[in-house]
Amino acid sequence: MIIMFVLMIFRDLSKSNYYRNQLIAAKNYAERLLAIKEQFLATMSHEIRTPLSAIIGFARQLGKAGLTQKQLELLKPVETSSEHLLHIVNDILDFSKMEAGKLTLESIPFNAFEVLQESVSTLRIKASEKKIGLELNASQEVCTTFVGDPFRLKQILLNLIGNAIKFTDSGFVQVRAEVASQQNGGTEKVELIIEVSDTGIGMSESELLTIFNDFTQADSGIARRFGGTGLGLAIVKRLVDMQNGNIQVESKPGVGTSFTISIPFSSSIVEQSLVPSTSLAPLGVPANLKVVVIDDDEMNRILVSETVKALGINPLTFADPFSALKHLSEYPCDIVLSDLQMPGLSGSELVAQLRKQAGPNRDVPVIAITANVLVSAKDLGFNGLLIKPFDEVKLSRVLRECLYGNNQKEKRKVSLVKKKEVKLATKPYDLSEIIRFSGSDSTATQLIVSTFIKNTQDNMLQLSKAILSNNFSSASAIAHRMKPTF
Repeated sequence: MIIMFVLMIFRDLSKSNYYRNQLIAAKNYAERLLAIKEQFLATMSHEIRTPLSAIIGFARQLGKAGLTQKQLELLKPVETSSEHLLHIVNDILDFSKMEAGKLTLESIPFNAFEVLQESVSTLRIKASEKKIGLELNASQEVCTTFVGDPFRLKQILLNLIGNAIKFTDSGFVQVRAEVASQQNGGTEKVELIIEVSDTGIGMSESELLTIFNDFTQADSGIARRFGGTGLGLAIVKRLVDMQNGNIQVESKPGVGTSFTISIPFSSSIVEQSLVPSTSLAPLGVPANLKVVVIDDDEMNRILVSETVKALGINPLTFADPFSALKHLSEYPCDIVLSDLQMPGLSGSELVAQLRKQAGPNRDVPVIAITANVLVSAKDLGFNGLLIKPFDEVKLSRVLRECLYGNNQKEKRKVSLVKKKEVKLATKPYDLSEIIRFSGSDSTATQLIVSTFIKNTQDNMLQLSKAILSNNFSSASAIAHRMKPTF
């Protein structure tokens, strides 16, 4: 019996060890699969986004080259199709970053109304093409400075408003925003509530139960008719949850859909750097800036150079990172734009050698240019990060952050709502700021001014009718809508 018990114990121990070894092997296999998946996503993002950035970038530059109307009509599908493909790739990559727990949120001051206005303006053309209305109504409290992640808020809005436009064939899409609660004190906690409603196809109660699931669309025919991956609302839900917010949806088939999100933000007095305003190129970057561009790919190098030139700056370009490193050891510059993946010497290795060598550029800001959305600039030793594709607006923002982020000696406290002293102009109007904003493009300047005049005339007509009919709530709404454009 003793021998039998000993044999049974040994048999149980051997089984336990066997299952333990099997679990360890399965765990190691799963970890290897996860690493392979992350590597695949990084490679895929780089391999797909790099040619896409070239297509979109050169299409934008070509559109500014004085083409005929017929050529512009042929160019537009190229740009919109590439942007659609890029949107799908971005959705998949954002979802993968969330799955891996690598998506981080910023905490910076931003104006909520500006984010709303930018989101609506971005999609207004799509609404006009479908001949449906797109309205934005925001309370006065929304026009203040919140502390949070404006990029992710804009991503949520673009997804919701874009979906509303996509699934609405007639009628309108309306965006409403208000601040629900506010606590007085040194630090204010506010809850931003945004409602996006439409008069589109709507959804049934059974469809509402699954719309936030991954890779899910309400109907199998939707993907064929409207396109998309079924990830947009899943990403919105996760982004709202990450910010401790809440999202609700109401819908009826054939009537329309309404999404309501509420996200808490902190609101307080913030520090802002004083950026020198003298000798600025378009979009607030110094015109005499010395920029060095390093990229082994000729097409990308030309595209980055053209984007820098759009800011009024003539960059110095290098195809070989070793030649660039030698130049930087001898001649001073203000900022370096370097590709991340280069043969012989990667971007991170270039930064490491630049920081070690004695010379005028030991502490120069270096911005990484890559199509890989899973990398972190700080981890690789860079001062900033530009994800392909990018335009001159994104480039100027990253340049300003690297040049003026925390290096200005003179700082001042500004309140949430800044009061500006009003001075009478010596001339009726001045277009210099608009010309600077449009990059000295006469066509863009004319479009901005003509659109402003037309919208103002339409709004003034509506305002007069509202006042004559004693409808002062409508008059107030129209005046509020006119204020930001002025």
